[in-house]
Amino acid sequence: MKITMKSAFLQKLVNLSESVINSIVKKMIPKIEKAIDEKVVAFNAMVAAEGPMTFVFPLTAIKGDEIALNMTMTTAPVIENGADLINLYFNGMFVDKEVTASIADITEFPPRLQHVQSEQFWIHQDMVDGLFQDVGDKLFPLSVDSPAIST
Repeated sequence: MKITMKSAFLQKLVNLSESVINSIVKKMIPKIEKAIDEKVVAFNAMVAAEGPMTFVFPLTAIKGDEIALNMTMTTAPVIENGADLINLYFNGMFVDKEVTASIADITEFPPRLQHVQSEQFWIHQDMVDGLFQDVGDKLFPLSVDSPAIST
């Protein structure tokens, strides 16, 4: 490994410390490789044992009732050539204690706004519909019993 510094003084210090730096790097690389490998193996085990609730994250709703957000990917990630861009498509539907069918199959995606250094996060209307469907009675505990309104 060669370290090059712009400052002559700092380069001299690096040259004097070269053996120590190389020794530390040689000792740390196997540890880093092992740590990364352990994380990859653990992730692969989770994916191999994937069930309907693997990527569903519990949330605490109003009044302490639990709902969950389904973060299963609905479409494989899309890597745009030359754009340094990865598009991720998550289900994003709210579910009760178990995963149920989505309100609709989300097939239309919003256009990407073209500008530099942006992370864009889009919420599909079905996600909002699902929120109201699953926890609407907890968010809006309001009932109106009026013939004028119901007509």
